[in-house]
Amino acid sequence: MSNGHGGYRAPAHPAAVSGPGAHSARTDGRPQQMDLPNAKYGEAAQFADIQQGASMAAPQPASGGAPVPQSAPTPIGAPTGQPDVPVTAGAAAGAGPGTEALGLPAQGLTDDLKRRFKPLLPFLIRKADDPYASQEQRDQVRWLIANI
Repeated sequence: MSNGHGGYRAPAHPAAVSGPGAHSARTDGRPQQMDLPNAKYGEAAQFADIQQGASMAAPQPASGGAPVPQSAPTPIGAPTGQPDVPVTAGAAAGAGPGTEALGLPAQGLTDDLKRRFKPLLPFLIRKADDPYASQEQRDQVRWLIANI
């Protein structure tokens, strides 16, 4: 400790700290403007103009608290916003469209999946258990197990 300058010295104006990798952000307070690779004639200038006019930062609440939701949830006792749609719409019974309105796969598709993928299921499970497997691959194998 020569000259009394040893040990921790707190900075007078600490800089913001950026997160790692994909969570990194600029710490100088300015939004980063992107370049348009392989742009055709005039597209790069138009892209730059669009970026300058658009707000690239998320709006911060004035009070410093949590952001205010844009719309409040509908109260339980409120009247319906769709008076012409029956309560049973999307159900297999009652008035309104049936389950075909939900866009779910047909039952015949499930039979085809069983025939084609059941022999491959042990291999697919082994691949989904791999530590390098993506979350989408794991989800697809779980879906196959549930539907086969």
